[in-house]
Amino acid sequence: MKQFHKDIKNDRFYYGLAIIASFFIFFSFFGIFGIYSSLMLIGIFLYVIYFINHLYEKNIDRKLALINLRQSIRLYSGETGQLEFHLRQNGWLPMFGARLVMTFDSNIQMGNQSKYESMNISTVEKRLNLFGRESRKISIPFTATKRGIARVRSLRIEIPSLFGYGKITLTLKELVKAEILVYPEIKKVHLNHRSKHQKMGEYQTNFSIFEDPITSYGTRDYAPGDPLNRIHWKSTAKKQVFQTKVVERVNQRSWLILLNVRTKDSPAFTDRIENLISTVAYLSRYATMKGIPYELLINVPKRGNVSFYHVSNGYGRDHYAHSLEVLARVNTQGLTASFNSCLAYGKSIGRSHPYVFHLGEVEQSFLASYQEMENTGTSVYVMHERFQTTWFESLKSHQEVAK
Repeated sequence: MKQFHKDIKNDRFYYGLAIIASFFIFFSFFGIFGIYSSLMLIGIFLYVIYFINHLYEKNIDRKLALINLRQSIRLYSGETGQLEFHLRQNGWLPMFGARLVMTFDSNIQMGNQSKYESMNISTVEKRLNLFGRESRKISIPFTATKRGIARVRSLRIEIPSLFGYGKITLTLKELVKAEILVYPEIKKVHLNHRSKHQKMGEYQTNFSIFEDPITSYGTRDYAPGDPLNRIHWKSTAKKQVFQTKVVERVNQRSWLILLNVRTKDSPAFTDRIENLISTVAYLSRYATMKGIPYELLINVPKRGNVSFYHVSNGYGRDHYAHSLEVLARVNTQGLTASFNSCLAYGKSIGRSHPYVFHLGEVEQSFLASYQEMENTGTSVYVMHERFQTTWFESLKSHQEVAK
């Protein structure tokens, strides 16, 4: 099966050439010598041009192949990369003066980008020559300009007719397997709150009211008030002095980040969406640097067991990279989901998170659910912005300001 759909435009030039050749040959039969034999030669020559061009147009794509390898490129805004294509002509027919024309999402900028077809689609052209039985690697550099996903929407090769006066357009039938993810910018946030951990967990800390009796790492001399179940009997028998197990102090310190992308009382994306996404990116990076596990919920619909964007609880560089990818995939031209369903799910898992961060519009109907979370020992913080400065305030402070 051919990869390309072919369209031929020759402005009827070659049809006219064939008609003229037919007239020359026809008139040549009225004479034996002289000019009439010359007319036949001219007619035959014109027919040869017509048939050679016809065979070229018919067979140029017969053994032409585009190696459509899967490409996934991830980078930040302002960084550069390149798309690579491999074009192979397995036949003997060459292509001279051809153009590779590609349309793509406009959140990336090509070096020789020629025009904008619409607000979100751009076009780039690249000159191309390919001999018969030749393979060529085509590299197209680009610069990321805006958060989001960039894909190649169409790819075609425009080839001039062999003798000019026409054009052959080969349009790739399949989708180009290239995806460029532009990560969001990182917007710094002031995180100066100092809240006490109020839930037992599994993360070691020097200061906590919770202890894990399983993770003992030594012994010390018995002190009045030590519980009997902490006595290390083997060490006591060895030293002939009561010894108490020293155990790790543990806390739960994970975060739950909830992003409301909607405007207040409307299903449309808020005009602050890019700032909000950049703030979530900063929280994710900060948590990764501090070794804090976090979970992310965004009220953008998707298929699956959870009907909105969800990054499950985790930590580390891989978890951070996955979070950035999810943030890059938020399409502001798409749909939003009700934040209430997102919040209901967040409330169901909120017991495992001592800290909850809310970003985006806060409606009155959200406050009751957040208050329930705080009643279980969770600290809820709401994002605020003023004069290009972003910070978080406790739910109580937010309610006082709202009044």
